[in-house]
Amino acid sequence: MNVEDSDRPSDLNDPPIRVNWNAELPANISVPTVDLHSLILDFSAVSFLDISAMKGLRTALKEFVRVDVDVYIVSCDAYILEKLHSCLFFDEEILTSMFFPTLHDAVLHVLEKHQEDKGGTVIKDTKL
Repeated sequence: MNVEDSDRPSDLNDPPIRVNWNAELPANISVPTVDLHSLILDFSAVSFLDISAMKGLRTALKEFVRVDVDVYIVSCDAYILEKLHSCLFFDEEILTSMFFPTLHDAVLHVLEKHQEDKGGTVIKDTKL
């Protein structure tokens, strides 16, 4: 067995438990709603992902996708991206189109996407 084969995950399936974020909560529990449409993760400091990190990242990404939050990953090292491809990380929910070369590119994409959704400008509605 070579080193590359030992880096491949044996199973990247979804976890056995899924949270239904649209389910009714018990009367004594209240959770504030969060108006979040996009999340950008900066991977410029990531130099290695092991199997556990890939599984955790995959689970987190899928949960955000399921609650209609667009997730984008920026500045990902080419080696990490190759590793994700070789480990069959991508599927119908986690797409390569989530990756952008720079933070600026991702922000422009988010602004353009949500400007089209609202029919106006996003910047004037954004509070810093």
